[in-house]
Amino acid sequence: MIQLSLFTHRLVAGHFFSFMLMICFSLGMIFITLLL
Repeated sequence: MIQLSLFTHRLVAGHFFSFMLMICFSLGMIFITLLL
């Protein structure tokens, strides 16, 4: 049971990290497009 919750916590953390990475990447692309 504890292992399952740990696994789901790690999964959610990974998804959250990739989500933040995608947001930062898209914001960077918009910023670069505005600069150019």
